[in-house]
Amino acid sequence: MSMNPEPAYHQTICGLDLAKKAMVVMAVDPEIRGLLIRGQTGVGKTALVRAMSSEIYGREPVIIPLNCSDEQAFGGLDIATTLSTGRATLSKGILARADGGVVSMDDINLADRGFVHTLMNCINDGIVHVERDGVSASYPVDTRIVAMMNLHESKLPAGLADLFDLSVTIPVSRDPDFKTEVMKCNLEGREEPVGEQKALIDSARELLPLVEIADDMLNDIAEICCDLGVQGHRGDLACVRAVRAVAAINGHKTPEKEDLDTAVLLTLGHRRTRIPPKDKDLENVVNFYGDSHMKRFIHDDRKPAPSQTKQEESAPETVASPVKSQDDSVAFDPSRSDDSGTVVSKIGEMFEAVDLIEECRDHEDAIGKRRSMRDESRHGRCISSRPFSDGGELHVDATIRHAAPYQPFRERRGDCIALTRDDLMEKVREKRTSCLFLFMIDNSGSLVIRGRMRAVKASILSMLATHYVRRDSVGIMTFNEESIGMIVPPTRSVGSIKGVLETLPVGRKTPLSEALVYADDYISRYSRKHPGDTCYVILMSDAGANISMTPGADPFEESMQIARGISRHDAAWILVDTSANPDKNEKATKLADALGAPYYKMDSLRKDLG
Repeated sequence: MSMNPEPAYHQTICGLDLAKKAMVVMAVDPEIRGLLIRGQTGVGKTALVRAMSSEIYGREPVIIPLNCSDEQAFGGLDIATTLSTGRATLSKGILARADGGVVSMDDINLADRGFVHTLMNCINDGIVHVERDGVSASYPVDTRIVAMMNLHESKLPAGLADLFDLSVTIPVSRDPDFKTEVMKCNLEGREEPVGEQKALIDSARELLPLVEIADDMLNDIAEICCDLGVQGHRGDLACVRAVRAVAAINGHKTPEKEDLDTAVLLTLGHRRTRIPPKDKDLENVVNFYGDSHMKRFIHDDRKPAPSQTKQEESAPETVASPVKSQDDSVAFDPSRSDDSGTVVSKIGEMFEAVDLIEECRDHEDAIGKRRSMRDESRHGRCISSRPFSDGGELHVDATIRHAAPYQPFRERRGDCIALTRDDLMEKVREKRTSCLFLFMIDNSGSLVIRGRMRAVKASILSMLATHYVRRDSVGIMTFNEESIGMIVPPTRSVGSIKGVLETLPVGRKTPLSEALVYADDYISRYSRKHPGDTCYVILMSDAGANISMTPGADPFEESMQIARGISRHDAAWILVDTSANPDKNEKATKLADALGAPYYKMDSLRKDLG
């Protein structure tokens, strides 16, 4: 029994059926050019692409490195030819080498977003335009891209994900039999093919022009796109193309429902913005692309025994001191300064939350549109060049490219390149900036009275699960009469937040003024340590201030005065009103205006209600 020198291919034999189907669909219709494969590390994404590309196109995919430059990908100045001829000559890039085949890119969500956008536009348009270093040229490309990303890394922006016609998520198998089969494939060195795809694709390509979609199915696609909240028309058109390709693969001249179901799963799951109505048969899309990977830190994969579940459902809330009720609506009197009663509430039902950050960016006082910044400290990614200045970092390649066209007219010594001061170019670097999402939670006694803490905890975890699980920092600050401070310092590991919230007590009065001062001071210190980073403060409170910092001052008016003073350019505030009243809370709206923050009722955070 010997180890196969390329065991990665064998993993693709076991499972990954939907991903294989997606690559076949892309090969059948030349208008389908992009496939995004999402999955955890080690599930076989890269191996699948290599194996399927070799079988379908007769060669392995051309790899686009993560830090690939524009010149490497699209082409630039051919230095050797330019030096000898004195004319700026184009050297084609990676896309040209992959003409007629596939390019693949790992961790596309970590790549420069401007580069990804340009790359996808070139592939989808089938033409590359080069305008650099004195070269102005265009050339056609007939290639497809299969990009991969790790589910635990930062998310790909919706606008970039929309450029991919197809998307597949590879789940992690927890079936011992499947894992055993994968190990046997590798240990036994099986030389099994990934599938007889070539003949199937050839026959499907012949049938494709004959496939016609009825108007009723077009109406179904339109309704499905509306139900899923698909933006624009790319998703609609991608679904139509995929339906025809799947039908041709299945040998159907008229697409059937099973063809439509497969096409919807491949083309619309990554484009959905809302959960469809319960009466719609779209559970396959929601379940498959339901961000379960983001919610894994909230829900344990192990299902408790029925008896255990019943015990948990019947158990009362954990109470630190005697109370008169088993739910959140306890008899707690915040007016009594000696009352030390606190309540630890359970976490309420999870839901899919709206993207407060994107909406905040549209707010007139919002900040944080910039996700990168120029870096003068010789760190970060080199993005371009400029004329050299004293103290600059010499860009050797750019310098040579700038001097190359003039070499026939200059006096040279042997093979040396003749340079002048005007030829010298320096590097322009750019580094990615990150964000701090600071949840500022009012855990005073008012939330106990109104029974709202369960919903507050659920809202926080829902927002984290839906939007904020990426390479950004998350911190949690709480405030009540007893304590004000960070219970979760900024971290990129959000797995521990659920446990912290589960044990978060509620009680006593609301020192809103002091909490605002504390948050402002913390943000100032954080901004000095992390220049260029964006801070978002999500203040979750009913604005019911009842403790002032100054003796005799009105607590709420004092809070308003402080809020006006801390409204600043290095932080964006978002106020989530936690009051139980369905109408707007007057105090909370006034506080939001003073902070320059958009105002939300906590119950409006559910995306399916938007």
